[in-house]
Amino acid sequence: MGLDYSSKELFVSSENQRGHAPKFYNKYQDKLAKEQRILARRTKDSNNWYKQKLKVGRLHSKIKNLRADYLHKLSKKLIEKYNAICIEDLDLKSMKIKNLAKHTFDNAWGMLVNMLEYKSIFSGKQVIKIDRYYSSSKTCSSCNAVKSTLELNERIYKCECGLSIDRDLNARYNILTEGKKLLAY
Repeated sequence: MGLDYSSKELFVSSENQRGHAPKFYNKYQDKLAKEQRILARRTKDSNNWYKQKLKVGRLHSKIKNLRADYLHKLSKKLIEKYNAICIEDLDLKSMKIKNLAKHTFDNAWGMLVNMLEYKSIFSGKQVIKIDRYYSSSKTCSSCNAVKSTLELNERIYKCECGLSIDRDLNARYNILTEGKKLLAY
């Protein structure tokens, strides 16, 4: 199976599954902002400041634990279902510069990849990482023609061969094809 990262969802698979990302940080963002505002108004190093700092820390821990629990369950389900999972080796640090940084880190794609890798080792399955410089979104899955530019807001991939397909769908087919080539070696 091929998995392509998606900032709206968590991933899009080659079998047309879309990984639902619950966006835990987004859900608790207002409550976290309120607690942090209260912390900012406290006198630093006072007892009330330490109590409020604990509240903010607990809220961050809750978000982290909810995200980790969800990703553990999802990665276990994927590893049990598939023998080989092909994913793109993304540079997440460079992605934080763009305007999708909050969604990217709320999805925790890197954490999911790590979980898939170590769970695949224990279960005898494989996780195949495609090179980050492979242009999975710009390559036509039908004729293998490569576009020179593809803007992020172009959601439909249109090729000169006549193929008109969703950008994420095209990318996951290319990731799966490239992963099969690497698996053959």
